[in-house]
Amino acid sequence: MKLSVCLITLNEEKNIDRVLSCAQKFADEIIVVDTGSNDLTVVKSLKYTDKIYNFKWVYDFAKARNFAFSKASGDYLMWLDADDYISDENCKRILKIKNTFVPKDTYMFKYACGENDGKHELVFYRERIVRNCPLAKFQGFVHEVISPFGEI
Repeated sequence: MKLSVCLITLNEEKNIDRVLSCAQKFADEIIVVDTGSNDLTVVKSLKYTDKIYNFKWVYDFAKARNFAFSKASGDYLMWLDADDYISDENCKRILKIKNTFVPKDTYMFKYACGENDGKHELVFYRERIVRNCPLAKFQGFVHEVISPFGEI
């Protein structure tokens, strides 16, 4: 299983090292699509990948994420937000999926957001890794999603 990790960025110099240092633990390829940063986001990203692309922001997250997916060569695609953090435990889980690969189309993971006093206010499952195929497309210009498909 070759895994491409894809993310879009805009002025994320404070977060980019954290997310990409996590991603490099399991990614075979990292794709960064920058939507117009005027800070050190792109420079810092170069420590982790040379696959950095510019995308003119058109106020549509799905278009930007789909552009990132279009640049990926992996058998599977994982999307991350630039401010995401993946614990060591979850990095090991992703490596286990790769190393004991049983083909599925969509892998769902817990998604935690809305932090208050160090606790997440909302935790739910989202599609995070999908087979690289025409069905792996984001929809919705804000709060974009991939409709889970195939064997989950």
